This record gives sequence, structure tokens and C-alpha cells, in this order.
Amino acid sequence: MSIKNIIERLKLYFIPRRTFTAHVLTIMTGTSIAQAISVAISPILTRLYNPSDYGILTLFVSVVSIASVAATGRYELAIMLPEHDDDAVNLLTLSILISFAVTFISLLIVWFFNEQITSLCGNKDISYWLYWIPLSVLLTGIYQAFNYWSTRKKHYNRLAVSRIAQSVSAASTNLLMGFGGFGASGLIGGNIIGQSCATFVIALKAWCEEKSKIELISIKSILKNARKYRNFPLFNSFHAFIDVIKSISVVFVISVWLGSTILGLYSFALRILGMPLNLIGSSVAQVFYQKASEIYNMEGDLHRLMRITMIRLGLISLPFFIIIIMFAPEMFSVLFGNNWREAGVYTQILSPWIFVNFIVSPVSGVYLIVGKQKQAIWFGLIDLFLKVGSVAIGVYYKNVILGFYIMSISGVSILIVDIVWTFYITTKRHICTENVY
Repeated sequence: MSIKNIIERLKLYFIPRRTFTAHVLTIMTGTSIAQAISVAISPILTRLYNPSDYGILTLFVSVVSIASVAATGRYELAIMLPEHDDDAVNLLTLSILISFAVTFISLLIVWFFNEQITSLCGNKDISYWLYWIPLSVLLTGIYQAFNYWSTRKKHYNRLAVSRIAQSVSAASTNLLMGFGGFGASGLIGGNIIGQSCATFVIALKAWCEEKSKIELISIKSILKNARKYRNFPLFNSFHAFIDVIKSISVVFVISVWLGSTILGLYSFALRILGMPLNLIGSSVAQVFYQKASEIYNMEGDLHRLMRITMIRLGLISLPFFIIIIMFAPEMFSVLFGNNWREAGVYTQILSPWIFVNFIVSPVSGVYLIVGKQKQAIWFGLIDLFLKVGSVAIGVYYKNVILGFYIMSISGVSILIVDIVWTFYITTKRHICTENVY
């Protein structure tokens, strides 16, 4: 064997290739730092803010999420799909233009209907913060557009840096305003400042590195791509709206009938569960969507990519969930104070649903790639009915624990049916491809 061949073989072992796993690790590096900051300050924040403050934050985020469904017309999801960058950059521009239009509309709505929205939320403290919703919607739209553009271009380091910027700025604001006794304003203020920093970082880096592509933008191309990918606003927006309603309907039912304290405990339980899981899940989802789009365009085997991804996610997360199921109440009591022990009980109950969701969610974007938006809507509608029904039962019997048990069981059930269907729609392509890992 020649010296050249030996060197080439050594490169395979010691020089990492830009593969699926390498891309995931790049995003995870940034996400892990961001999540580590959030986890580290959580025991401090729970002593600066009470469950009611977290309840108000949850209401604010929920109202923002409603408007954010239409923030880009869902065209940001289509940025990944075109074969050439000239179409993709026009979709990016279209997404940003829609974001400004939706922001203006949301401003008019909160200006003229502030009182009605406040009443619907069941908490008068949210009234002032409704005026900040348009800004949050604009930031969400612009960030998501550049997020998918960066993923398309495989600039995962850009995404990592933006997430760190968001976490550092939000955490700093939460702490400073918490020590200042600002209450829920500190949590919401941190959320908005974190969004602002993340959006500024990702947009600035994209502009500095790829501003030459601005010459590819034209009104004609924007309109052409708007028509070509019209199924995204027509069908995926409805599906996304259902997903949002699933979450916020639970939030509003708890807020109106059980109060902001119970809402704060519930949202904090999901927040703590989501921190370590988002470290892996969101990173995998980001890269999976890009790779799956690429494989589909090559008429490759999506089924294989999805199967391996899910198995790895399950093996990675299982030990974490076993610990949560066994010790969550005690852990919450020690780490966050006795006031938060009940949140640990909710975490125990909801963890099976979150576990299955963690495995399924990163690969769920497959239906967008294979053009099954219409059929996927039914799963969202059924899940919406089950979640609202679960909490309603808990309210009716004045037993929130019962409601959360039903929510967890029904959530697991619908996810299993969903993933079986997803496997079905991906097994129609069996063309062998190279190892994408």
C-alpha cells in the first residue's frame, strides 16, 4: 500500500467529514451552551419569580404563537426545497415581506381589541404586554426565514451562534429584572430581548456572507415561487394553526378555570422537560429536514433515514426519562424550591408523552417533503380534540392530575398512529443511497 493511500485512510479516521452527524453536533454545540445557561440560572429564577409570573409569560408566548403561524405564510419551510438558490433567495425575500405585513395587521388587532383579548386570556396583567406582540411576531418571522436559509446553505455554525446570543441576552435580562423585582415583566422582557439578539445575529451574518445574492431577487421570481409553493400557506398554515391551537387551548383553559399559578407550574414542567430534549431534538430536526429534502430530490430512501434517526433518539433519551419518572418531584423540590414540587409531579405524568414526542417530532417534517400536508391536518385535529378534552375532564372533575394523565396517554396514542402513517408514506421509495451519516 502506498504512502498516499495510508494518508487517505488516516484522514477518514482523524478528519471529521461534514456528514449528518457532524452537522447535528455543530448545532448541538451552540444549543448545549444556550441550554446550559438556561438550566444553570433556573434555580435562581424560580426564587426570583413565582409560578404566577411564569403563567403570564406562558400567556404572552401563546398569543404570540397564534400570530406567528402566519408570520411568513409558511413559505420559510419551502426555502429548503428548490434545486437552485435563485428560487430559494426569492422565497426568503417573500417570507420576510409577509412578516412585515403580518406584523402591521397584528398591531392593528392588539390596538383595537386589547380589552377583548385580555378578557379571553383570563388575566388582566397581560394587557400591557399585548402591545409588544407585533414586535415579537416580526422577530419570529425574520428569524425563521433566515433559519431555514442558513440550514439550506449548511451554515450550522451561524445557527449555533444565534442560539447562544439569544440565551445569554435573555438570561441576563431575566436575572437583572428579577433582582429588580419586576415580576413577570422580567420574564417577558428577557424573551423579547433574546429574540432580538438572535434575529440580529443570524440576519447580520447572512447579509455579510451572502449579500451578493440580492441581485437574484425580482418581483417576477417572488410571484412565481409564491404560486409554485402555494400549498404551504394554503394547507400547512392550517396545520400549523391547529398545532398552535393545541397548545394554547390548554393554556387558556388552565388560565381561565384553574388560574395562573397552576398554569405556571404546568408551563414550567414542560419548560424543564424541553430544555435538555431541545438540545438534541431541535438540532436533529434542523439537519434532518435538510438531508431528507436532499434525499427526496435524489429519489432516495427516506424510510431508512427516518428509522435510524428515531432509534438513536430513543436510545439517547431513555435514561433521562427513567430518572424523571422516578425522581421528578424530589428533584424539583431540591433544585427549585418547595413551591415547585407540584411541577415535578406534572413532569412525571407528562414525561411518557414528551418521550414519544421527542422521538417522533424531529422526523415529522417528512409529510411536507412528500406533499402530504392535506392528510396530516387530520392528525392535528384529532390531537387538538384529545388535548382540550383531557384538560376539560380535569376541570370538570376538579382534578388537574386526572386531566394530565389523560393528556399523556392520549398524546402517546396519537403519536404512535402518526408515526405509523409517516412510515407508510416513506416506504414507497426504496432506492438505495449512500450512508448519510
